[in-house]
Amino acid sequence: MRAFRSSMHRTSLDLGAIAAEAGERAREVAQSSQAVSINVDVVAGATEELIASFDGITQETERAHQFVDGVNASTPNEARMRRCG
Repeated sequence: MRAFRSSMHRTSLDLGAIAAEAGERAREVAQSSQAVSINVDVVAGATEELIASFDGITQETERAHQFVDGVNASTPNEARMRRCG
């Protein structure tokens, strides 16, 4: 009977150690998950900033094209006026 109790005691200690290790792993996973969540939020914010920058660049490019188109459209007329005038 004493051997059985000793065996049961060792088993309970082993199970306690396993449970403690599992608890530690669960805490590590929770911390890792939180870190991943924070990183996802940071990446999402950076993506929004990039989108805003690209939109601004696109608008500036469109304005530059309109300006160049306007200059190109008026240049031949001005050149003709100088030749004729």
